Amino acid sequence: MQAGKVLAYASRQLRKHEENYPTHDLEMAAVVFALRIWRSYLYEESVQIFTDHQSLKYLFTQNDLNLRQIRWMEFIADYDLKIQYYPGKANVVADALSRRRMEVSIGKELEALNNEFQNIRLSDLEGESSEPLGFQAVNQAGLIHRIREAQFRDELREEILRIAHQSTLSIPPGSTKMYKHVRQYYHWPGIKRVVAKWVAECQTCQQIKAEQSLPIP
Repeated sequence: MQAGKVLAYASRQLRKHEENYPTHDLEMAAVVFALRIWRSYLYEESVQIFTDHQSLKYLFTQNDLNLRQIRWMEFIADYDLKIQYYPGKANVVADALSRRRMEVSIGKELEALNNEFQNIRLSDLEGESSEPLGFQAVNQAGLIHRIREAQFRDELREEILRIAHQSTLSIPPGSTKMYKHVRQYYHWPGIKRVVAKWVAECQTCQQIKAEQSLPIP
């Protein structure tokens, strides 16, 4: 971005090993990615990095870094960088690509499921059994199995929550807001409790929450 205008966009999918990164490491990986692909434009120039993740700034002042973070810091040291916090609600440009990709993916899943429901021929199902059409009929069509799989696979739930957390970083962290976001697309028994537990165990959410609760000097 230059003079308030976007000059270029870039985005990519996470690699397998990156899926376990904490959020602040994902943010730093994005910074390194951008510096590498636009090195010819940014090297020896004064660069401002706008982020909606406040803890990213603190990585530059930490002494206890892991090897991955040390490599990143050595790479970044070649650039004249300034990290600035920018509230996510205002940072719509940075979130446009990731949010669009998530919406498209979810939309395709819902469309496929909806088509599957529409393809059930109720008259045929009723003709196969004298029992009233209901749970058993839908189960025969394979839909309940798919819904059960989504409900009870812990790794699938974890992936859903991780993606939802990344897309809700633009709002203050909190289980209620994240729950409302997730339930637009997914449901399983006890979903509100699971989301509350996930947020309570998220170090990034708790750190930002603590920072926001500090009294103004």
